[in-house]
This record gives sequence, C-alpha cells and structure tokens, in this order.
Amino acid sequence: MSNQKLRFGLWYDFRNPPQWQRDNTELYHACFDQIVRAEDLGFDDIWLSEHHFLEDCYSPSMLAIGCAIAARTRKVDIGTSVLLLPLHDPVRVEVTPPASTVDAIEQSAMFVHKADKWRLLAELLRTRDVEQAIVFTRTKHGANKLVKKLGQSGVEAQALHAVVRSLKPRRI
Repeated sequence: MSNQKLRFGLWYDFRNPPQWQRDNTELYHACFDQIVRAEDLGFDDIWLSEHHFLEDCYSPSMLAIGCAIAARTRKVDIGTSVLLLPLHDPVRVEVTPPASTVDAIEQSAMFVHKADKWRLLAELLRTRDVEQAIVFTRTKHGANKLVKKLGQSGVEAQALHAVVRSLKPRRI
C-alpha cells in the first residue's frame, strides 16, 4: 500500500460552443476565477488541452493560458494534456505570441496615496464598464474594511477569504 497522497485536479478546455456562445473575455475570466477558487478549496492540479480549427474557440494556446493561470495561483500544478508538436516549432523563437489568448487579461497600476486607494477603486468601478473585478488585500481585516467603504460609496462588494499556505514560487 502506497503512502502517496491522492491528488485532485480539474480539466479545462475553454470551449465556447455556438449554442451557448458568450464573450470570450467573459469566458476566460470566469474560468480563471473558477481555477483560483478551486485552488482555495484545495485542488492540486489544473490540466489544459488544446484543439484547433473548430468554431467553438477550443483553447488554441495552452502555454499562454498556463502562464495566465500561474500568474493568478500559488500552489496548483499546471499541466498540458498533449501538446500538438506540428503546431509548436521548438527551433523557432518569437517575441510576439502567435495568438491573442492573453488579450483577455488586463492589468494596470496607478500610484495614489494609501488613504485614497479605496476612493480611486470605487471611482474606477463606477465609471468603467466593469462587470466583475477581483481586488487583492493583504489581510482579511483589510478586505472587510474595503468592502464596507465600497458599500458606503455605492459599490456592491463581497470579501472572499482564503488561507494561504505557501507563497513559494513554483515551476509550470
């Protein structure tokens, strides 16, 4: 009998079939949010697959998606099921990606005094076309305080607390 821990993982293909079609950016963000939540719940692995030449946008770039997942998670292992070698030339080196999978990911930084951060966030959430946003705080208390301030300024918010076990970097 082995003493190895049983591992649990999820498989993502990022399919978007025509009969349930939704905006690809919305789909990718929903999947990324689900993956972060799965990590919080204790899942060990995230597996990705790719397929080409289909109308349902079946994950065309596992490596770019894997990088986007790695940027959002801390401890899950990220794996590819099968990488289609004829579509990945190990000799070719490119600076720009061949696909726009990562276009669904948006980041920005704004420098503001600490006391004004929540006001800026509230203003950005009110004035920009933001349906959902994830905001990270350093502590649970900070998250609860931010939710209260956003609520007072008319922005609906909820705090989601997670237990972070390790902040060690890992390879994908």
